Amino acid sequence: MAKRKKRILFIVNKKNYNIKNRNSAIDSIIFSVLKELCLDYDIVVNGKDFNSDTIINIRPLKTLSRKNVFYRITPSFLKQFFRDLKVFYENIILLNTLKKQIKPDFIFELMRYGSNLGYQLKRHLNVPFVVYFDSPAVEENFYLKSQRSIFTGLINKFESQTIIEADKVIVYSNVIRDYWQFRLKTINLLKFNVFQTLDYTRLNFVYNKKNNNPLNIGFVGSFLKWHRLNNLVEVFFRLRQNGFNIKLILIGSGEEYNVINKKVQESIWKDDVTLTGFIDGEKLIEMRNKLILG
Repeated sequence: MAKRKKRILFIVNKKNYNIKNRNSAIDSIIFSVLKELCLDYDIVVNGKDFNSDTIINIRPLKTLSRKNVFYRITPSFLKQFFRDLKVFYENIILLNTLKKQIKPDFIFELMRYGSNLGYQLKRHLNVPFVVYFDSPAVEENFYLKSQRSIFTGLINKFESQTIIEADKVIVYSNVIRDYWQFRLKTINLLKFNVFQTLDYTRLNFVYNKKNNNPLNIGFVGSFLKWHRLNNLVEVFFRLRQNGFNIKLILIGSGEEYNVINKKVQESIWKDDVTLTGFIDGEKLIEMRNKLILG
């Protein structure tokens, strides 16, 4: 009789989470990790088998549509209030669903804004709990929405509870680990593992690569505010003004794409900048291989 594989429950507090989304850097990383783990473990994602094409459907809490006239006249703090209520509601629905399923051997959570799912399940199931912490959720949300939540204290409490309860915490830099050391003075730093996470399934190696003239520098990833692409573009413009023979290649898309594109088009150096938009496969490899520094 074949030995039963141990079961990993992967959770993320996102309605209809698509584990196969390769447009998001963090989701692409998680997918590659779970794909490797599924060789030795049974992986369940938000209650559904990892290899399933459908992910659990959380019944959404109806809020004002962006097309609704009331949405446009609603103050920002009320919009944030209702967004937060929606997050909390969907957490409860997912939590109650997962409590009814087969008990896993491990819990693995991608920590997101407003979640205390891993914390609650760890206390309910009493199994080893690993969390991937990407960035402080409240600060990230404020950066995106420019609006503080009245639930800031509660959301920070959820984060702290999760980090304290977790058996292991995965972070991508010493900066994030040190952030938690500052925030939770007595936290055991041995529970933190710093991994320079990347989607290794997309790596390829170019040997004997020669420096080109001009030198191509660039970025590959999501055009998000906290990636500070505007700073990269500004530095590139200054280098060109100082006579450096370089070109800039920006690979990817996201909410800041139009802002960056407008900035480039208004510059005298626009012919030295390439914005590819979202690309994948052979085209991505071709453009990425043109980069000397990225």
